[in-house]
Amino acid sequence: MTTTDISTLAATLRAVLGDAQVISDRQELRTYECDGLAQYRVIPALVALPRTAAECAATV
Repeated sequence: MTTTDISTLAATLRAVLGDAQVISDRQELRTYECDGLAQYRVIPALVALPRTAAECAATV
C-alpha cells in the first residue's frame, strides 16, 4: 500500500468510526507493533478500533 492509499483508507475509516478510533500517528502506532510475539515487531500502517458490531462490519 502506498502512503496515498493509507491516507485514503484512514479518511474513510474516520468517516465511519470517528477520529478517536483511527490511529495513524507513527508514535501512537508503536503500541500495536507486536501481539505477544515480542521478537517479531512491525509498526502497522494504521489501526482501527471499532466498538460495535456495526462498526466492525463497516471496517471490514
